[in-house]
Amino acid sequence: MRAIDLYLYYLKFELVLDEQENSYCRYFLLVKSEIVLCMRYALLLVHIVLTGSLFGQSNIYPATSYSTKDGLSNNIISCIRKDSRGFLWIATKEGLNRFDGFRFKKYFTEKNNPASLTHNNVRDILEYKQGQLLIATVNGLSVLNTLTGKFENEKITFAGLQPSLGNIIHSLYKDKAGNIWVNHLGELEILDSNLNYQYRFTDLNWARH
Repeated sequence: MRAIDLYLYYLKFELVLDEQENSYCRYFLLVKSEIVLCMRYALLLVHIVLTGSLFGQSNIYPATSYSTKDGLSNNIISCIRKDSRGFLWIATKEGLNRFDGFRFKKYFTEKNNPASLTHNNVRDILEYKQGQLLIATVNGLSVLNTLTGKFENEKITFAGLQPSLGNIIHSLYKDKAGNIWVNHLGELEILDSNLNYQYRFTDLNWARH
């Protein structure tokens, strides 16, 4: 597997909150060019090789790459998150993966099973509570209880974020108050810490300007 396979082109939504004003400041799209990434990591690799040869091997740590050959469900990765128990959760174009440092456990959508991943194309992952994952897919939100290994999609009660409408969820963000911001197709939905729907932020008059 090529090193560049790990550094994929992606569109990342981010929120910036003003702590003093406790209000929304702005949101923006951060676009990373695959070409720029290739150049940056190529230069980094050269730097590591040169410094390693000049100053010895004491600061060089072995790196291991993983792909479908090692059990990963797909080589196209949207994001990687570490949960409160130390597991790595990997969102791919074809399934959700949990990595414990030795092996991958894979989660897929199951036809006619509402208690499964809502779509295999996973865009983002958020641990909104300890042991509870909120998963953004191209077909709404999924909720995974990592303590039981079961999906609890019924916790998503707002119809606009359920899989029946096929909404593409781009990204998730949890603010310091525990509210969850859901970005889909340019709209921002706000959920509380228990996934109860609050309001659409982008419907506020001043947010439209």
